Amino acid sequence: MNEQLLAEIKGAYKALRLRPVRGFFFIHRKRYDLACPMVALALSRRIVNRDDPDRLEKGDFTPVLEKFASEFTMSWVCGFSDGFDRQSQRSFDPEYLSGYEFGERVALEILPGESALGV
Repeated sequence: MNEQLLAEIKGAYKALRLRPVRGFFFIHRKRYDLACPMVALALSRRIVNRDDPDRLEKGDFTPVLEKFASEFTMSWVCGFSDGFDRQSQRSFDPEYLSGYEFGERVALEILPGESALGV
């Protein structure tokens, strides 16, 4: 699952001409928009759209989580977000840890200036 999901996330950034961002769900800019990986995925799957950037910028992530509920647990999404955002681990739940490790990996793959050393 992770390889396919990673490819889908990378494809979403490229196809939608987004740039990855940590610590925010979405930031609208004139030339390009920044999005966290889950929002990039939601935009790509047409769960949400860019027509209402204020809603996305305010972190109204509820519709996204509801649509992803059959695919991802809330614990996994929280872990993924924490791992991607370089936050400390907050749980030892296996789902959370799985998401956390994948979030770290996605950050290494898509963020400019990241390296395997976490620098």
